[in-house]
Amino acid sequence: GVFRAMAELSLSREQCRKQIIEAQVLDIIVRTLQHPRVGVRAASCECVRSLSRSVRSLRTALVDAGVAKPLYALLGDTEPYVQFLASATLCNLVLDFSPMKEELLESGSVARIVALLDTDSAKLRLNCIWALKNVLFLAKSDLKQRVMAALTYERLVRLARDSDDAVRVQAMTLLRNLVYGRAADVEACMSGIGSAALREILADALASGNEGVVTQALYTVCNIATGSADHRAFVIDDAIIHPVLQCIESETSDLRVAAIWCVINLTWNVEDDAALRVGQLRALGCEEKLRAAEADNNVDVRDRVRTALEQFSQHVPSMDE
Repeated sequence: GVFRAMAELSLSREQCRKQIIEAQVLDIIVRTLQHPRVGVRAASCECVRSLSRSVRSLRTALVDAGVAKPLYALLGDTEPYVQFLASATLCNLVLDFSPMKEELLESGSVARIVALLDTDSAKLRLNCIWALKNVLFLAKSDLKQRVMAALTYERLVRLARDSDDAVRVQAMTLLRNLVYGRAADVEACMSGIGSAALREILADALASGNEGVVTQALYTVCNIATGSADHRAFVIDDAIIHPVLQCIESETSDLRVAAIWCVINLTWNVEDDAALRVGQLRALGCEEKLRAAEADNNVDVRDRVRTALEQFSQHVPSMDE
């Protein structure tokens, strides 16, 4: 009862979390994560989960207290609720702490998380894909490769088409993280999934009607467009670029901003293909859409429009075009 009370008090109160940590009871909480009674393990895990929602400096105390190893072990617990709590806690911890990311891989816990992705419980699938998405946030290429060796691109494709929209959003965000960084990261993902399958996933996501799914699909396209000329040519495909440009006129400002970022990355003058992309986008009516958005009521949209139009202005069509 004591741990559940602490969990409840610290669930949404930062001051309570701070007081629990300052009371130096973390070692006891961490030890009871391995208690033989299911109810005690669950209550301890609930407490750790509440504390893990704290600011980064306080979450550091959890990591320093050695929470990682027993928490990973709970992913294989016989009680589904304990597995749920452990996976939810991992979501909060692996984002900030690279040592935990490494330990997650070294302990074999990624395989446990991946196994739980095949569960019938949408809530558990959500926690697990969320945790892996956070592991891959700003990850280096070698870490991406190691995670995908366990997750597999085939499973990622299934999750990107999950019947639960919340799971689908996180799967698309994981995909966004995979193609962030270098052209080699984009190429690895395109090779792993296959260009045709990736195009279909993105087209389906952009047409899903779910704001979260569409947003993450747009930023995935945005990241792909930072790759090579071939990757930008992939984005210009009708199945992708048409729904992207339609989002410039969306009623949702977040979608408008994301879509214009796609245009900016497509026309950024990093290689010799910028003039070609500007011409292709002009032919699709992109410049007119941008002009219409110059007076948008959202400052972020206006700023992005300004940048995009500046790049268009560097490639004025000749009189015979």
